[in-house]
Amino acid sequence: CEDFSTYPKAKFIGEFGTQSYPTFQTYATVTTPEDWRVDSPMTGFRNRGWANGVEAFESQFKRHFRLPATWTVPNNPEKSYKLFRSFIYLTHMQQARCHETAINYWRRLRSQPAALTMGVLYWQLN
Repeated sequence: CEDFSTYPKAKFIGEFGTQSYPTFQTYATVTTPEDWRVDSPMTGFRNRGWANGVEAFESQFKRHFRLPATWTVPNNPEKSYKLFRSFIYLTHMQQARCHETAINYWRRLRSQPAALTMGVLYWQLN
């Protein structure tokens, strides 16, 4: 998502977005403490069928951030909880980086005759 050459040249971008998780405060209202781990079934469900969702996030994260050796610590729910909160935060940071890349690219296309991009509609800003 940070390779602007993958984005189309168009006069109006009708829809684009990058997945991230909601804030932990929002997530906590619809989940239980057992779900507050990166390896929980709820985390997989939340990826909505995005194959290898956690691994896909990690491949994006590790380009810019130092990551823990593991996202879950067996028999240490407090540590796993802190790691999960960090994971959620990194999804927000990665989403921001992706949106920044795309929007800056389309802004540059405003004055290029091949595109003349004058609008962008984005979705899934959690």
